[in-house]
Amino acid sequence: MLNMNARCIFLSAFLTLSALIPAWAGEPQEVTPPLPTQLRRPIALGWLDDAARLAVANRRSGTVSLLNTDTWSVINEFPAGKQLSDLAVLPGGKQLLVTDEASHELIALRYDNDALQETARLPVSPSPVELILNDDATRCYVASLWSRRLSIVSVSSHDDSNVELQIFKTVALPFEPRKLLLLGDARMLVVADAFGGQLAVVDAESGEVASVRDLPAHNLQGLTLNHAQDAVLITHQQLNPLARATFNDLHWGMLSNNVARPISVQRLLSPMDNLLDGRGAVRLGDVGHGAADPSDIALLDKGRIAIAFAGTGEVAITDLAGRDMRRYKTGRRPTALLATVDSGEVVVANTLSDSISVIDPAADPPVRDISLGPSPDPSPQTRGELLFFDAGISHDSWMSCHSCHTDGHTNGLTADTLGDGSYGAPKRIPTLLGVSQTDLWAWNGSMKELHDQIDQSIRTTLHGDPPSGEDVNDLAAYLQTLKPPPPLRPQTIDASDEASLTRGQTLFHEMICIQCHVPPVTYTTGGVFDVDLVDEVGNRKFNPPSLRGIGRRRGFFHDKRAATLGAVFTEHQHQLDRDLGAQEFKDLVRFLESL
Repeated sequence: MLNMNARCIFLSAFLTLSALIPAWAGEPQEVTPPLPTQLRRPIALGWLDDAARLAVANRRSGTVSLLNTDTWSVINEFPAGKQLSDLAVLPGGKQLLVTDEASHELIALRYDNDALQETARLPVSPSPVELILNDDATRCYVASLWSRRLSIVSVSSHDDSNVELQIFKTVALPFEPRKLLLLGDARMLVVADAFGGQLAVVDAESGEVASVRDLPAHNLQGLTLNHAQDAVLITHQQLNPLARATFNDLHWGMLSNNVARPISVQRLLSPMDNLLDGRGAVRLGDVGHGAADPSDIALLDKGRIAIAFAGTGEVAITDLAGRDMRRYKTGRRPTALLATVDSGEVVVANTLSDSISVIDPAADPPVRDISLGPSPDPSPQTRGELLFFDAGISHDSWMSCHSCHTDGHTNGLTADTLGDGSYGAPKRIPTLLGVSQTDLWAWNGSMKELHDQIDQSIRTTLHGDPPSGEDVNDLAAYLQTLKPPPPLRPQTIDASDEASLTRGQTLFHEMICIQCHVPPVTYTTGGVFDVDLVDEVGNRKFNPPSLRGIGRRRGFFHDKRAATLGAVFTEHQHQLDRDLGAQEFKDLVRFLESL
């Protein structure tokens, strides 16, 4: 008999020889080429080649990952753009479209023999974030966030090889859009507000905006039709205007609700009907176990649905009434779901884990996680991003920073927090885009350092465990990366418009607006001022907000008492020492919307 050393030598030699045997001598071996070390941030999913392959659009790296769905292994990764935001597969599973938010393009790719090749590229309105195809893939609808546009694109495909793309029409929208949904007959398109609670109904053929409806909601992150196709299922959040950011109101789920709501298609298409018709909305989460930031929603068999809880890193499977809800742990920030009704599996894009999860409730274990490739060591900014979207920093995981500051911006609502040192005077939730360019924080300017504001928000609004110094530093580092929102009207359209903008800028200086809103960078100043506004508890001095991106706001002053930017001057005569003429008023608003 061989002794122990001899056995080890023999076994080592056997394994070495085995590795040298060519693949044709046994079972074929799938070889994954070396993948780059980078942040990917998967954001969208699609089946290719009769679901034999999975395509994953990666936001940060601008790549598309290709996976074998038999082995759930990464086959390869293909550069496609700068900052991918969505993906859709054409019928036949050989062609796909992706949107590139950074290059403002719609890109066509062809799948063949486990490779992807670009076949067409079309400029669309700036900041495309979502796309959807009609059933026969002759039309593609692209929602562009900051340009507030819907691009209707004609699509022609030829023999699964090439795709031709052409702009049919560009539609202006009254809000920043994101989620899209074609109703059952594909004649009408639902466009959801990216930040607030508005829904636009658009004629899918003509592009005419038929109606704009309002929901008492924000963060409309999931949109699909129910099994009967007579109701739209929407995941969203609700901030209770009567609640305060106290521990009790958060603990009992009274401050922030996470909801999956059905809305009748018939009522949605009837502009005068009440959208809240009494159908039971499913309240997600419970005392002790919140379900912050519900995102994508997908239909399963037997009347069941899957809902991603982006804030807690979970996917719930339940019925339309929320009964027998089972929650499955996934990676960080699950944002996209792809269901296979036949197998009962749900594929999940874990945006902040650079991975996908495959959920099979009948398997043991039910969740399988697959990395999309190696990631670099996390920087403070990366760690801060994880914390910003993580509801684990709040009590019972009811809320994350994102819950009120959607994607770093704002849900446009007011909240009664201790940000001003007391309860009783709800304040408008400010955008955090460009927050590094301000000097004082909180509406009363009581926070001289951003780190102090972060620490107080976690302790007194989210009521989480006291954050460590490293966590506060990391969150501050992440917030420093958030650029101001782009202007609502950045460019002039003709000589007359350019002249109006110039006159408005001159008027802004002549009226000494620059005393509080100092140009040319921040359009704010590090002080507090009495501008003849008094809140409910007697505060008279306020820190002037930056005017960067002011045209994007929904409500003005600390409490939204002015509904529009124009109303700041026409109804409230804000800091005017004389009445403005009609043209002067237009010129001033035009200049402010250019910031």
